[in-house]
Amino acid sequence: MLLRGDRSILSLSHGWLTALHPDPHGTTLAAVRRFLLFDTAAAGEAGLFWDFASLPQRGPNGEARTEEEKRIFNRGLEQRDMVLPPGALTGVGAYNPTPYEGDGGRGWCIFEQGTAMTVLAHLTAAERQAAEKGKALPERFRKAQAARAKVYDIGGAAPMARESSLSPREVLDEACRAIEKAKFTGKADQVMVPQMLAEFEWVFRSTFERALEDHAASGATIRREQQQAVLARLSEREGANGRSVGSGVELLEAG
Repeated sequence: MLLRGDRSILSLSHGWLTALHPDPHGTTLAAVRRFLLFDTAAAGEAGLFWDFASLPQRGPNGEARTEEEKRIFNRGLEQRDMVLPPGALTGVGAYNPTPYEGDGGRGWCIFEQGTAMTVLAHLTAAERQAAEKGKALPERFRKAQAARAKVYDIGGAAPMARESSLSPREVLDEACRAIEKAKFTGKADQVMVPQMLAEFEWVFRSTFERALEDHAASGATIRREQQQAVLARLSEREGANGRSVGSGVELLEAG
């Protein structure tokens, strides 16, 4: 599905209402079902990353994960900064009583939406730049854009495609400021998530913006030599965990 580049992989961003179960009343599930009714293509053949269902969780009474489950869980968390951004993935978001954005917002949601919206802003800027030069985006980006929006808010009565009027740098700066005052359910997340955002910020500032300067001409989100350098750096650091960098997923926000 990643290789198809048609945003057939969805990633759900949502807050946890309790420490043991994120959706005890089924409100997030209802939002996802509304989205699937809205996007019939997704209901047919699509993949959905939903942390609660996709990663090993604690038992119903708080039983600890096994060592193998911990390994899988931690590896999954480490992938979040690479699962959300690519141009071929769609994000969907849902909200809970703790605000998703701004001062005191939920840390994971700020991270997930910040990275997804940064990439959305990047794609928007690339489209605008190409149009100004009378050119089109490369085929793989046109295919992804035609399939479905990059980011949806599914928390309302009907799913709504998100738009970005800010520059990629402004969106990322806003996320970096918000993460400093964010709230986290898990104590370990309070250290991990800002580090992941810092890594994404490094990747973005050192590769995405430079690629944007000549995006219409190069046809690449990031130059191949830069991509290989980033992959080599991440592989060296995370090699023991088998971490990989994806290239085609989208974000859903459950609101």
